[in-house]
Amino acid sequence: MIQLILLGIPLAFVIYTVYKGLNASIAMLIGALIVCLVERMDIMTTILGSPFKASVMIGGMQMSLQLFFLTFIMANIFAQIYLATGGARSIANTLTKLVVKDATGYKAKMRALYTFMVIAIIFGFGGLDAFVCVFTLLPIGMVMFEKYNIPRRLLPATLFAGVTTAVCCPGTPLTNGNILAAGFLGTQTTAAAVPGLVGVAVILLCDVLYLRSAVKKAEAKGEGWTPVPNQAPSAAGINDDTKPVPKAWQSFIPIIVVAIMNMILHINIVISLLTAALVACATMCNYIVTPQSKLKPYMALGEKGVVAAGMTFVPMAIQMGLATVIQNSGGFEFLSGLFTQMAYHTNPLIAWATSASLTGFLAGNSTAGIQLSASIFQPIASEIGLSLSAAHRIGCFAISILDTIPINAAIISALFTTGLTQKEGYPPIFRTTVLYIFFGMIAVILMCMLFPGLQ
Repeated sequence: MIQLILLGIPLAFVIYTVYKGLNASIAMLIGALIVCLVERMDIMTTILGSPFKASVMIGGMQMSLQLFFLTFIMANIFAQIYLATGGARSIANTLTKLVVKDATGYKAKMRALYTFMVIAIIFGFGGLDAFVCVFTLLPIGMVMFEKYNIPRRLLPATLFAGVTTAVCCPGTPLTNGNILAAGFLGTQTTAAAVPGLVGVAVILLCDVLYLRSAVKKAEAKGEGWTPVPNQAPSAAGINDDTKPVPKAWQSFIPIIVVAIMNMILHINIVISLLTAALVACATMCNYIVTPQSKLKPYMALGEKGVVAAGMTFVPMAIQMGLATVIQNSGGFEFLSGLFTQMAYHTNPLIAWATSASLTGFLAGNSTAGIQLSASIFQPIASEIGLSLSAAHRIGCFAISILDTIPINAAIISALFTTGLTQKEGYPPIFRTTVLYIFFGMIAVILMCMLFPGLQ
């Protein structure tokens, strides 16, 4: 137990200092060092390594490079194209004409906000993960929020309300949800569909009530949209109605290309985004080039995308490095044994939910939550009376609860893109993800307990 308490010290330090304003990369590097000190791990082999052998932490960072770096580059370039051409403004204008129509004031704000949340759910349901949604949807969201004077601090929370809801929903092809659970538990992606839909309904109800209340309070204070600070990728000018924008069909085509290639044809997301970026350049070329220069604007967009990708990727890589250090600690090994005992002596559904959420939190990624918990619970499922279908659905909720902590890479990327500090942007994210997904998970557990036939 002491090992587990000691393991909480570095995590508490990282979360607290990041929330207070310390650079996330610095906080996580110090956190890794604290893990070594409290766990008595060798610093050389764990953090520093040597010219001929990578350390445990560098190994985790190398894994992130292999898995995500090209995705970050292509997603950022794709987003830059939509900002520079006015494609984001074109999509936002089209959607608001269809949904907001002639509404004004508070009603217009809420319609625009809900429209953006539904877009995020659709993209997530289609298989685009949080990272891709951050870079492809936030430009659209910035246009809509600025146009209707909605506080910028609510934008990431609205985005993640949609994406995390999609993670929990039965049938979604998201890797960090249904695909992951199905792979480790041998279940179907639609496992425990009815309890899952009830849980999703609870999340959406909470989201709607909270966002309504938050916008009303902001209006009463006279709070609205504020310009994105210069140090973040600026959205300045994206709502400049004096600039021509592409037709709606021109703006939608590249996004449809991503959807078809990645969601339906299951083509690698990097290839899908690259293809969509090229299609965007072709369909919206008149809004990129000028008569004087036909190549430099493309080069500038590429440069902006790569720079933005690098700045958002580094914290994510360090976060995965920290997660790898934690996974190799004695405290994490102790936790595995603790949940094995818990599985035999408590309600199996509650034991599974606790294991999936806490192990993912301590390891720093949702994959570990399902992977480690499945290795503990699957071999003894029949002994303890655990339905793997129920475990699948509960697990999708559980891994999402503590995954969206302040040091989560997608959270950091979204706050950076929108120019928000952790203190400004994280409290609304906490409400729409951590708190309300927890409420949804409780609903799923109760449904599975009261109506076992629905599992």
